[in-house]
Amino acid sequence: MNRRIKRIDRDLFQGYRTFECPVEVLSLRGKIPALLALNLFLRACNRSEHSNFEGRVRFPALDASLARKMNVNLSSIGSAYRCLERRKLVTRTRNRSIAGEYGTTEVSVCNPRTGQTLLNSPDRADLLTANTVSSFEVPVEYLEHLNHIPQSSARAVLIAAIYLANEAQAETFDVARCHWRKTSSVCEKSFNHAVKMLGKVQRVQHGKKKIKVPKLLRYNGGTLILLDPQTGKPSQREPLHRKMSIDFELMSASDWERVISEVRKEEFFTKANGWTSTTKHNFCPFCHYPACFNLNFAEQAFHCFKCHEGGKLGFLLKHLTGLNTMPEVADYIVQILRSPIETEVAV
Repeated sequence: MNRRIKRIDRDLFQGYRTFECPVEVLSLRGKIPALLALNLFLRACNRSEHSNFEGRVRFPALDASLARKMNVNLSSIGSAYRCLERRKLVTRTRNRSIAGEYGTTEVSVCNPRTGQTLLNSPDRADLLTANTVSSFEVPVEYLEHLNHIPQSSARAVLIAAIYLANEAQAETFDVARCHWRKTSSVCEKSFNHAVKMLGKVQRVQHGKKKIKVPKLLRYNGGTLILLDPQTGKPSQREPLHRKMSIDFELMSASDWERVISEVRKEEFFTKANGWTSTTKHNFCPFCHYPACFNLNFAEQAFHCFKCHEGGKLGFLLKHLTGLNTMPEVADYIVQILRSPIETEVAV
């Protein structure tokens, strides 16, 4: 049956931050491996875009942090990793903490057809497209709510809706109910219940507190609408693109040193090769190991010898500050550089 697509004059997911996810996630039916894959590919896309080299996509991931974010236990994270490894979506190397316990996992994302590790695509947001992997776009804001939805069937139905929106290249489109259910790979009873749940505001238990999950979609008369989580209505967001308040490439090494020193609250000693010295008081902000993290302000780069996290200083600053976008990072840098330099007064 030919499905009539109802299009509107907007770019798909306009105004949202998005990342690419392989289509193989659909076959995981919204279960914990699917949720883990989404979170890992979000991290991989961010890591790749802000990398300063075209090597393999590899990054550290704390199992405990992922478990808290997804509201599952540690054993479920381990089982989910094994499932993704069998499907050639990721490979991992587990690292022991100082106490001798496994805590940090070094993850590489892969092409599920070949099992080969994906390569970084610096300054590009389409990591999977650059590596010729079949994928679809997922709004980051939707993933945040997927992490809070406890029912795997509801997650599967929402992921399928996002995938179908990619097919239609619209957030409002016509789709047969049976086709949507088949794409989600859940039974009819669970599908009907999930559609009702996703169409109303929910309060779910996440850890020790209640989390509000807003209305995320509406389905009526064969028309599916993905709703704006902020308003519960069809999205009217403006494009995200905003001019950067400062060009990172034009910043001097001394500018970068001042900004990073201000954020990390420590001084750095630069060696003849341009990289800073590593000391026992210098901890990596990703794996938290001492004496393994250094920076190169002239090349605007950083690297950890333990977890192998590395990339551009703009990405590091985004991680340290918890800001959401690079324009926000640029504004933060301008604020620091415009502030007066504190000098010690001799007594």
